[in-house]
Amino acid sequence: MNVKSTCFFYHNKIYTKKEMIYWEELDRQVEEYANKSGFMYVIDEELFSKIQ
Repeated sequence: MNVKSTCFFYHNKIYTKKEMIYWEELDRQVEEYANKSGFMYVIDEELFSKIQ
């Protein structure tokens, strides 16, 4: 996938279909990075529950 088609793919999923796949994957990657780097990982669970 080139950059333009990748952007369209995620834009369609996030804004048209209201899917959370992008944000869930980003959250997973950030948590993994934090754990590997010795950082505490904290999120606002209330924010996620409002979106869904």
